[in-house]
Amino acid sequence: MLSPDSVPLNRDQGLFLALTYARLGAPAKAQAVLDSWERRQDPLGRRQAATFVARVRGAIALAEGKSDSAVAYFRRGDSDADGLPTHGCASLERGRLTSLLARLRPSAQITIRTA
Repeated sequence: MLSPDSVPLNRDQGLFLALTYARLGAPAKAQAVLDSWERRQDPLGRRQAATFVARVRGAIALAEGKSDSAVAYFRRGDSDADGLPTHGCASLERGRLTSLLARLRPSAQITIRTA
């Protein structure tokens, strides 16, 4: 098996692996993979992936049961570094979060505002 440090950065799937672990309910593994990925990145690589990293951190927070932190991370993942909105999966993540919160707090009125 290859060491994560030996995988070329342009083929590194660490973020997707961390997201998968988080969605499968293993936030500790997800955080470990994310930390390993971040150690291997240069500042430019981290900046280019900042929105996706925020979404991964949101998924990890959600898996840990920290819904308030998850909302904050997902909102951070809604806009690129230049402040313009993203057109990726942010609305899908907000929908997943709203659905989960509705199941956890059935009597609460849940509204997730977008910027």
